[in-house]
Amino acid sequence: MNSEDEKILKTYNDNMLYKKAKKYIGTYGGESFGGKCGTFAIGLKKHLGEGEYIGAINKQIWELGEYWIGHVALKVRDKMFDGDGEIKDIEAFKAWGMVDEDGNEQDLYNLTVEECYEAEVINLSDIWGKDVEENIIDNTTG
Repeated sequence: MNSEDEKILKTYNDNMLYKKAKKYIGTYGGESFGGKCGTFAIGLKKHLGEGEYIGAINKQIWELGEYWIGHVALKVRDKMFDGDGEIKDIEAFKAWGMVDEDGNEQDLYNLTVEECYEAEVINLSDIWGKDVEENIIDNTTG
């Protein structure tokens, strides 16, 4: 097989996988937000057979050793998915890691207003390895 044929085959396989993800999202009957995003991402990965878990986190809370996760999505090859579908705006996804400056997290973790908005996107699969799914369930907030 030459390189052009390999490229065509890869594009076809990627598109079929993305269609499978979108179908799962469209027919998913459970909650996928409000603390259930991790459960959704785990189900999607099991359905597809591949993917990496990506989290939106607050940098300051994470550095305190508290594994608070604002939102979880599944990265499948070159795309990311959550319960709403494909995530096209990484900054909007990242915003899930921010905490409300007048919410209980600011007081609980003694954050400044600026620290409330220090969000990051991290690869949870790389950080937690084989324990990633258990840790996602234990630490997902929304």
